[in-house]
Amino acid sequence: QFSSFIKDSDIVIAHAGVGVLTDCLHSNKKPVLLARSKSFGEHTNDHQLDFLEKYKHDGLFHILENISDVKKIVEIATIDFLPKRKYITDITYIIEDIRSYINSALEKH
Repeated sequence: QFSSFIKDSDIVIAHAGVGVLTDCLHSNKKPVLLARSKSFGEHTNDHQLDFLEKYKHDGLFHILENISDVKKIVEIATIDFLPKRKYITDITYIIEDIRSYINSALEKH
């Protein structure tokens, strides 16, 4: 049902979960993403912030860094609503990035 809401939406504003982004890209939508933050007690770590930072230049989403900027980012998203590329099923490069991130985090402990 969530996927149908995305397909029917003009603009999608959501947390920065990879599943949400994947659903949006499947529907050829460029979402506005807001990361859940450890400092606000919304998540156990800041992996969503790390994800947004790593892929922010890929043109697949807009980032809402501050909730007070929602009007401005929605105006931008209304004009720039298509991802820069179609959904790619071969996500090997992302899997390797995730694997590398996990390994580096494990090495720090």
